Amino acid sequence: MLTGKVRLALVAVVLALAAGPSQALAAPASVSRVGFVGMNAEDVYAGDDAYQAEMFAQLRAAGVTVMRQNFRWEYTVPSRGVYAWAQLDRFVLAAARQRMKVLALVYGEPAWATSRPPGQEDANCTFPPADNADYGEFARQIVLRYGRGGAFWNAYPDLAAFAITDYELWNEPTLPRFWGCTPDAAAYVAMARAASQAIRAVDPQATIISAGTPDETARIRAYFKAAMRAGARSVFTALGVHSYGVRVQTVVNDLQSARTVIDAAGLKHWPIHLTEWGWATAGPASVHTVSEPAQARAVGSTIRLLWSQRHRLKLRTAIHYEWSDLPPPPGHHEFWGLNTGLLREDLTAKPALASFSAAANGLR
Repeated sequence: MLTGKVRLALVAVVLALAAGPSQALAAPASVSRVGFVGMNAEDVYAGDDAYQAEMFAQLRAAGVTVMRQNFRWEYTVPSRGVYAWAQLDRFVLAAARQRMKVLALVYGEPAWATSRPPGQEDANCTFPPADNADYGEFARQIVLRYGRGGAFWNAYPDLAAFAITDYELWNEPTLPRFWGCTPDAAAYVAMARAASQAIRAVDPQATIISAGTPDETARIRAYFKAAMRAGARSVFTALGVHSYGVRVQTVVNDLQSARTVIDAAGLKHWPIHLTEWGWATAGPASVHTVSEPAQARAVGSTIRLLWSQRHRLKLRTAIHYEWSDLPPPPGHHEFWGLNTGLLREDLTAKPALASFSAAANGLR
């Protein structure tokens, strides 16, 4: 789901700035739950300095302590060996100044590195790299810059405690649109191995999270088994999960199912990172689309329930998707996943923002 959001980010920021900011809510988070409640917020990444500062203040006030950010490969490395860090520098620094951690999603398709075959220029899916070593080098450079002891922190030694330590490798490769139109578990593990080795060569203690998967159907379980056969247990140190449940309990059930599967695979030591969850309030009708009051109830209940079950599930993070609604890009259809925000497109708060804030700030 993330790809569509990234494409829309700049459009959303233009609309949002024209509308003006919404009112911040609640008090800063308590230290006891730092790193648990998180947010995806592509519009915040893409916004200008004033917008970003305002939104980060609101995010912090709402109880967010970790940001999952796409370190989109094609934007950061537009050509081989050429790195454009400025926008990521700005985002990582703004997060650290709000005492937030960043979970790095290592994902993207640079034209110079893609395996996209001729004739597939218009295929609506992301292709993996032609050479996994290129992906591994991108991951290594991220750690060298923003990880523990990274060069970026030399200029901000007082914020070095917020260096990146968690890396999620790719996004939903179980779905055709995120893996060359044809999922391939062994190929994904091979690519992830290159990045995992590169990351841990710099930071042996880094958390390497498998790409979030959207559900726990039989198809996903078959993919997981194929990944295990391909050596995933030596590549990752944590499991990534995405859950868009029909009900609040469905999210917990998805996580319990994931816990059962990895425990049975002998990976009881692996924590789980829930890197996407949420409900839409607009767009086409779907099982994930609810009224704004229903979204508010579900969001608050989910945070409290996940917190209460965190030890049993070995759940490290619960990262909501997403901060604000976004319009569909030109030429694309509306989609429920563009409407899961706590803010509307005009940046006015939905009831879910107050519910999210009350639940997140009330965790003890």
